[in-house]
Amino acid sequence: MRLTPSRRILVLAAALTAGAFSSSLVHAQTTVPVASDRAIQLSEFTVNADSNVGYGASETMTGTRVATKIKDLPFQVNIITSEFFEDFAMFELNDNVAGYISNFSGLDQGGGFTLRGLGSTYQLRDGFFRLGRYGASNIDRIEVIKGPSAAIYGQSQPTGIVNIISKKPRKVARQTVRLSTGSYGTNREEIESTGPVGHSTKDFYVFTAQLYDRTYDTPFAAQHNKEAYLAWEHDFDPTSSLLVQVEYFLSVHHAIGQSLPLIQDPTTKQILGIDTRFAGINQGGPTQNELTRGMTSLTATFQKQFNDVWSTRVSGNYYRARRWDLGVPTSNYVSTTGQLTRGDTLGKGRIIEDGGGLQADLLAHTWLAQHAIENRDLFTIDINDYYRYDPSLKMNGPAKTAWAPFRTITVGQPITYWTAPFDYSEAYLTRMNKNRTTVFGGLFRHQSAFFHGRLLTYAGMRFDHVVFSLRDLLNKKQAHFTSNATTPNLGFNFKVRPNIATYVNYSQAFNPSGQHATASNITPNETGWGYDYGIKASYFEDRLNFTLGGFYIVKKNITETDYDPDTGFVIYLPEGTDLVRGVEFDGTWRFSDRFMVGGSFGHVNSQITNLGYQRMAVGRSPANVTPTQAAMYGKYNFAGPLQGLSVNFGVVYRSSTPTQNPNAGDHYDSKGHYTGTTGEWMIRVPAWAVWTGGIRYSFRGGDEGRLSHTIALNVNNLFDRQYLNGRSFGEGRAVYVTYTLSL
Repeated sequence: MRLTPSRRILVLAAALTAGAFSSSLVHAQTTVPVASDRAIQLSEFTVNADSNVGYGASETMTGTRVATKIKDLPFQVNIITSEFFEDFAMFELNDNVAGYISNFSGLDQGGGFTLRGLGSTYQLRDGFFRLGRYGASNIDRIEVIKGPSAAIYGQSQPTGIVNIISKKPRKVARQTVRLSTGSYGTNREEIESTGPVGHSTKDFYVFTAQLYDRTYDTPFAAQHNKEAYLAWEHDFDPTSSLLVQVEYFLSVHHAIGQSLPLIQDPTTKQILGIDTRFAGINQGGPTQNELTRGMTSLTATFQKQFNDVWSTRVSGNYYRARRWDLGVPTSNYVSTTGQLTRGDTLGKGRIIEDGGGLQADLLAHTWLAQHAIENRDLFTIDINDYYRYDPSLKMNGPAKTAWAPFRTITVGQPITYWTAPFDYSEAYLTRMNKNRTTVFGGLFRHQSAFFHGRLLTYAGMRFDHVVFSLRDLLNKKQAHFTSNATTPNLGFNFKVRPNIATYVNYSQAFNPSGQHATASNITPNETGWGYDYGIKASYFEDRLNFTLGGFYIVKKNITETDYDPDTGFVIYLPEGTDLVRGVEFDGTWRFSDRFMVGGSFGHVNSQITNLGYQRMAVGRSPANVTPTQAAMYGKYNFAGPLQGLSVNFGVVYRSSTPTQNPNAGDHYDSKGHYTGTTGEWMIRVPAWAVWTGGIRYSFRGGDEGRLSHTIALNVNNLFDRQYLNGRSFGEGRAVYVTYTLSL
């Protein structure tokens, strides 16, 4: 959707309002002093926002729930800051962002991602559970804690977790308007205003809003995003503060893209590959294909440092999430003749989610042996609640009969789309559950620093009590049960030299038994354990920083189908296991204040070690796990006559990747005996590398030099490489122009 006159007026009005408000604040500073960003003492729970290293950061709170230098951790944490999003024109959080972190891919708006060889849908927003739905305009940074150490937040995959950190109010006033336009009909308008509230030296705010529209290569496909975010912080005194955050997000996808079908030989039934001839075809049509996600949330956080020893952080969160989808299911296969048969019914579904949580952290910071030993003891109590209602319908009756002639698509032939509205009177329910999961957890974690900080040791234990209430309204079944999980973690970080540290970490993790359970199928907790080990180094006065490490992770109790040897009926048993091993490298090098480069490399060997009766899948990799991926990026700021000009580049490489489940196409008889395969599990996409580049020019002018102007040109897929990302084509070359005005 193009920028309409009404939206241009809206953006211009917002810009002028922000400029006027900012100007009044700037002039007010001549009589009323405004606190700087460092005027308030940072608590143990606050990361220094100025601790950036290149596009990353040197501090994290995700790793240990308190502010800690990344180089002091006994495991790996990767961070990408909002500066990276801006320089590389990343208008939304997706797989393009994930590609620059080792062994991390598949990030999407539904909450899914792949990390260290296993898929997950469990993410955090400022430490609280979240199922995707992120707007890039209000995000300060992405923190990825790798390995089972992520269990300090409770349930997680043993390969790690993603924590999205929101923007916080700044003490110095700044107003920004940003306009972007370019390929795929892209239009993006963003405003941000932050600083003191009026003339106050105790109240600060940040407000962001964004409108984002774009289209795709697939006909009729389009996306429309609306985002708004407001945060207010009140500093009671230099040792205590209250932060309140409100967020709204709505993403509407029309005619969403679908995976390309597979080619199946009609005679042998063998799967031959991916049929790219359907890349330019929209199987659903202009009206019968939609996916909409919405989110509103409220978070409040109170921090207090009582004295030199004790400090606390108490935070509460509530959210409402909604998903509406309407679509035509498509066949997974297509014959060698180039014909595709779409699904037999039109489906409509809703997912209604509500939840929230409470977290209370108490930290004791003490010294022993005349300050020779430094200790930090963290006590945490938290509650997380999640409710989901998911009615789904499929059309039936006359509508289903009328749809039948429209089902077949032939390459090169016109497509007839079904445009009739969804008939609720003829529809039937396919799913309707009301499920609630409540987790009551507690954590104790001890950290000690010996020999003037040369040896750091970590040890902790977490206990979670999970309460499930599962109701299957369609089949009139319900189940109420509980489960417990105890997850220890321990590790050390030893500085062999002042700039080189070795680390080892052992941790356990769990996924609640109701994560994939229904009222008809109760499963035990999934569990996992693993090791992290490696070195963290810095050279040239901390200008070169990198982590080189390895990991070994086991996931157990995965529910799989099996056969009862006595009855021959299908049963569900927690006998599935996965084994993941790999290596990682992440680093940045600031050659000077003007030039920096960064990069990552990851190799993972992810294998199924038990899949129930489907024994032929043992040794194969899960779907969409890239064995090897690498990335490199850099930025150069010119000096002298070209002051204000900068260029940046990036390249992401991914090796050949399996797209199908490890058991896809295998056949077994009623007793679980293997009878043959179509070879579907062997389908892979070729390796690819995609480059991006950008150039930016910033200058000051107007209002006595208080105005800052930036013009940026970004090109994604610089060499217009055609590549498959999963069973979908990646986007071709895309050019974007962005203008930013700041005061």
